[in-house]
Amino acid sequence: MAYNAEKLAPPFGIYVDDSAKCYPILSRDTHGSYISSLWQWWILDDGAREIAHSLYHQILFYLSKAETHSVGMSYPIESIRRHRELAVEYFGGLKREGEDPYHPVAGDSL
Repeated sequence: MAYNAEKLAPPFGIYVDDSAKCYPILSRDTHGSYISSLWQWWILDDGAREIAHSLYHQILFYLSKAETHSVGMSYPIESIRRHRELAVEYFGGLKREGEDPYHPVAGDSL
């Protein structure tokens, strides 16, 4: 079952089957509820936040190159664009609480 569900995972997260969502998560931060399949691992760690910034830019760079060479990579343009949208959504949480969400444009730096 897990093998078949792997393709349903977002590029920057995990897939949680509905059958698993009925069990409370053992975490003091979730109060026993399912929050998201997009785990933002940098939230409480400034060092991790810096790594996430760097990773984010590398992902955008990769996607821009993939768009240029999509045929040779067998990576459909529509998928590349969708993955870029997902990256923006996922890494939009890089700013600290109270700051405006980060919405990158090509060539922008964090």
